[in-house]
Amino acid sequence: MLERLDCVRFAEPAYLLSWAEPEKDDFAQDCVLVGLTNEYSFADAETVQSLFAGMGFAEVNDMPLSWIEQFKARGKEFNRLLKLTLDKPSKDSVLAEAARLGKLEYVCYAEPNYYLSFEDLYIGTNDPVHQWGLVNINIKDAWFKYGKGSSSVKVGIVDSGISQHDDLDSNVTSGWDVVFYNGTQDDSVGHGTFVAGITGAVGNNGIGISGVAQTVTLVPYQIDDGYGNPDIYAAALCIYHAELEFTPIINLSFGGYTSNSTLSSAVSYYQGLAVCAAGNEANNNNADPFYPASYGYPQIISVASIDSSNNLSGFSNYGSSTVHIGAPGSSVVSTASSYINNGNSFYTTDSGTSFAAPHVAGVAALMLGRFPNATTEEIKEAILNSAAYTPSLDGMVTTDGRLDALAAMNYMYRLMPDKYDLNKDVKVDSLDLGIVLLYTGFKDTDPEWDTYVKVYDIYGDPVYAYMADVNGDGVVDMLDLIDVSINYTR
Repeated sequence: MLERLDCVRFAEPAYLLSWAEPEKDDFAQDCVLVGLTNEYSFADAETVQSLFAGMGFAEVNDMPLSWIEQFKARGKEFNRLLKLTLDKPSKDSVLAEAARLGKLEYVCYAEPNYYLSFEDLYIGTNDPVHQWGLVNINIKDAWFKYGKGSSSVKVGIVDSGISQHDDLDSNVTSGWDVVFYNGTQDDSVGHGTFVAGITGAVGNNGIGISGVAQTVTLVPYQIDDGYGNPDIYAAALCIYHAELEFTPIINLSFGGYTSNSTLSSAVSYYQGLAVCAAGNEANNNNADPFYPASYGYPQIISVASIDSSNNLSGFSNYGSSTVHIGAPGSSVVSTASSYINNGNSFYTTDSGTSFAAPHVAGVAALMLGRFPNATTEEIKEAILNSAAYTPSLDGMVTTDGRLDALAAMNYMYRLMPDKYDLNKDVKVDSLDLGIVLLYTGFKDTDPEWDTYVKVYDIYGDPVYAYMADVNGDGVVDMLDLIDVSINYTR
């Protein structure tokens, strides 16, 4: 039927995401996903449409041409994603069509649009609802030392949408959705609104809860059609859109056990930090991978769930080489969708790795707010290398530990050039050199360390001399002086 499609690298059925737990390998029965080779990815729309004319497809959905131009300008290989709607839908037809296309010389992959699932269904503020998860990750000290976030940082919530909510609205911007293309914030399921509240509910506003980042810009990427039917086509397009919009962090609290090239290609193309839920079937992802968390791309952090006693949650997936870190996910409270409550804002409690992941996304947002020049690699390194050792996670995740916001920020501080700004006057100058020189010879075991090795920042707050130990060897000495001198012009 499609022998003349020498321009096609992949073709696959359009596997759906699902809010309920899907059967393995379940997929939509009305469409096939097709990826074009790089040579044809930048062809004009008429050329692409003509390739499928008269071949039994009721509709060919292409990517927006403005995206294609942006991909082309970036000069990076790209597989253009198409959705082919079958004229006569059936499960057998989808599989047969994908198999036929998969044999073509220029086919990269051919697969259905698989069903996945969204996996789940005190802190020093005046927000009245107690949040054990924020206490657990040391958020209070992280906020005090490094700030509570920045509206300049965007976090993409690739999910069921974000409904209007009194505790979210000022931190939410217009987003994008695959079905209506209008950036709708209606969340008929509630999952995305719950995830958004964990990452970025407005803090210290006297109501409800606080997000990990009290100030942030949440971007809703809605992959649900309003009836509980998300799919990998929708997810992939939203991830591509997030990359085109330079959204530096995305939260992916969904997944499934069927590896597919459509979602894999999109996540691979995305250059920011992709925080993924590890899954909720108490499964070892080493043996039976859960996607997208298990794709293994360097920009992914896969997150397991812990409870308030720091135990691995009974439902949580794990994997010593495939899951990176634990975070609070059992019985956490967050914002509930007003769309399903007659337009009224309220809160609810839920459990799942879906809700562990946005804790990590929130810490990443805090990092970018304080250290705007941090790279994706540095953010991931800081979060994972600072994990707090947790016995229940020993051998269950790659770090053997759980998220620690303060430790992660401290780690990032040591990575960033402004670690040399010792008196916090937003410049590295002779005063910073003088601080190191004044205290050369002190080490952290000296009894007078806390008393004598102390300076004050421009706000009158104390900055302790361990910050002058810029190379982290426990001693303030000439090596630190040389280190600061090298960066004197920053």
